[in-house]
Amino acid sequence: MTNSQTVALYGVAATIVTFLLVIPNAYMTSMMPLLVTAPPQKLTAMVNTACAYMSLIGALAVAGTTCVSADFINLITSHEYAGAAPVLSILSISVLFTCVTSVFSYASFARDHHHRLFAISCGGFALNIVLDVVLIPALGARGAAVATVIVESLILVGTYAIFRSRVGNHFNAWSRQARIYAVGGAVALLGHFVLDHQLGAGVLRLGVGLVTIPGIFVALALLFRCFPTPISFRELWIAMRVPRGRQ
Repeated sequence: MTNSQTVALYGVAATIVTFLLVIPNAYMTSMMPLLVTAPPQKLTAMVNTACAYMSLIGALAVAGTTCVSADFINLITSHEYAGAAPVLSILSISVLFTCVTSVFSYASFARDHHHRLFAISCGGFALNIVLDVVLIPALGARGAAVATVIVESLILVGTYAIFRSRVGNHFNAWSRQARIYAVGGAVALLGHFVLDHQLGAGVLRLGVGLVTIPGIFVALALLFRCFPTPISFRELWIAMRVPRGRQ
């Protein structure tokens, strides 16, 4: 695989993953006013809730791309980019880590404990370069995707460590996180071994997958109590208007 092919295949997959992160980023941006003004007990509830929603989005993204990535790539690109499908399947795993990282990074910014996050980002950037040099020659675009997943997982660990040490122990919903990931894994396996084997590649499998995978995921998430109590939109609106009232 040439360097241009590696860049092209990774670029297609990275563009799709970037699109998947639009809603999580918008959600966390809207949470900033509440995170700034929340008392400690309320902050814990909001961080737990945000982590649950971000994990649900990430788990669904991984399950969906695992099952329909090839059909989706074939639909939106030419056959020259068919090799981007396995790259997307690998790279989508990074969404799991990136979504949860955003919770701890936004919360750290909101509580004015974000200064050390820059060092985490720089370290992740440097490590990504090293891993790319090691993995891309052997694995091509897949190696670049694996490198990104490794780096994002380590950034999550580092960001959480800073959040816990500087902001406090404001996340304790570990069992719900485990249930969310278990549901995502179950749906991914179900889609791979049932959907992929029963339907041939093409638009039909893509359409069926886009309907059934989210449906099964939501049903299992409800069954295993993965959804948190939603944050009141009234509270969000009041928090967003507070700065205006003070001016």
